[in-house]
Amino acid sequence: MQYREASGAGWILDIADASDSPLVNGIPLVMGVDLLEQHRHLGFTGSLWVQGAEHPDDVPTFEDLGLGTHVFWVTD
Repeated sequence: MQYREASGAGWILDIADASDSPLVNGIPLVMGVDLLEQHRHLGFTGSLWVQGAEHPDDVPTFEDLGLGTHVFWVTD
C-alpha cells in the first residue's frame, strides 16, 4: 500500500502473487464496496472491504489506517 497525497488520492493498494508478479495495481481504498469485485476474473476467493472503526464511512487518512480505519478480507 502507498499513500498518495497529490490530488487527495489517499491510500492505493497493489496486489502481487507469491512470485511478486503484479496482479492488480492502483486500487483506491474506497468505502462501502468490494475492492476486488471487478477483478473476479483473476481468481480471488474473497472480498476486500475498508471500514472505519467509529463510523463505517470514515475515509482512511495517512495517520489512521489500521487504527481508525481497517481493511478486511472476507472469504466467500
